[in-house]
Amino acid sequence: MQSLIFMALTIAFVALLCGGLGSLFAQDAGLRERIFMAVMTSAMAFVATLILGLRDLFRFRKASRQTRQRILERPDFFEAEFYSKADIDPELMKIVREAIAQFFDVPVSKIRPTDNFETDLHIDPTEFNFQHFVILKVADDHRFQDEVIEANFANAHTVEDLVLWFQEIIRDED
Repeated sequence: MQSLIFMALTIAFVALLCGGLGSLFAQDAGLRERIFMAVMTSAMAFVATLILGLRDLFRFRKASRQTRQRILERPDFFEAEFYSKADIDPELMKIVREAIAQFFDVPVSKIRPTDNFETDLHIDPTEFNFQHFVILKVADDHRFQDEVIEANFANAHTVEDLVLWFQEIIRDED
C-alpha cells in the first residue's frame, strides 16, 4: 500500500509540473488560476492513480486466492517424485519449490516440477510480485550478481524450466 501511495505521489508531482507548464499557455489567467490548474491536474492524477492501483491490487489478491485454493485442492506431490530427473540439481529444485510454495502460501508438497506458470499457477514469471518473492529469493540464496535479475527468464514456462534457467546462470558464473 505504501508503494502505491508513493507511486501516486510521484505521478501527481509530475502532473503538477506538467500542469504548471501547461498553465503558462493560459495567457488570460492570473497567477491564482494558473496555480489552481496545476494543482487540479496533480490532484486528478493522484486520485486516478490510487483508484486504478487499488483496483489492480484487489484483482491480483482475488486471483491469488483462487489460484491458492486450486493448488490446495490438488493431491500432494512427494519429494521422491520431485527429484527423479537426473539433470536437475535437487538442492536448487528444493529452494525454488519452497519459494513458490511460500509465494502462494501453500504447503511445499503441492508444487510440482511440471506446473506451468500460466495454466497451473496462473502467474506470469516476469510479474513484479513473482520476481520479488521467488526469483530474488533464489538469487539471494545463491548470491547471484545483480545482472541475473535483468536476464531473460521469460522462456521458463514450468517450475522445472525455471530451475534449469537458474542452473544455467550458476554454470555461467563459475
